[in-house]
Amino acid sequence: MVAMELAMALEAEGREGHLYLVDSSPDFLQSVQERSIGNNEDQFEINLMCLMFNLLAPHEATPAAVSQLVEKIKPLKSWDERLEHFIRMLPKTDHSVQHLKAVGTASYIRLKAMSNYKWGHKTTIKSPTTLLRSTLMALKTEEDYGLSKYCDKNVEVHFVVGNHVTLLDNKHSATIINRQAVDNEATTFKNTIMAEDSK
Repeated sequence: MVAMELAMALEAEGREGHLYLVDSSPDFLQSVQERSIGNNEDQFEINLMCLMFNLLAPHEATPAAVSQLVEKIKPLKSWDERLEHFIRMLPKTDHSVQHLKAVGTASYIRLKAMSNYKWGHKTTIKSPTTLLRSTLMALKTEEDYGLSKYCDKNVEVHFVVGNHVTLLDNKHSATIINRQAVDNEATTFKNTIMAEDSK
């Protein structure tokens, strides 16, 4: 979403580039979030805490421990109270309480911003757009993750073997981006030479 907003800001200044999106679009991210964390405020906060528990203490986050966490934080009324309790019940980590609070709050704020994101532009992205899409995705969605409604030109979609995390480590991702960058530079160079020759 940030990349798309940046592309719109640059285009408003008369610039055009090539937008690369890595396994992402506003519609896709909101669908994944709704499916995994939910939209209801209580459900969202509780599911986010459970997700954080699984990430920060995977060995301790047994089904029984997760159920106990939910039971303890469900009656609490605010995100801050829930976060305080969650941090107290975590096993000892290398991170300070302040660090854990900052990470928890930053995650909460970013996910809420993503959940509430609305395309606020009257125009669409003019720059060519390429989506690198992972092959391992349980969520059924449009091939271009719904990007066509945000872009003037057809979105070029490349499927890369792996999941959302491993896609970045796959050399095929770098090859796609680098090949297109080299092709674009060659075209620009050729057009510059042709323009100079015609003078």
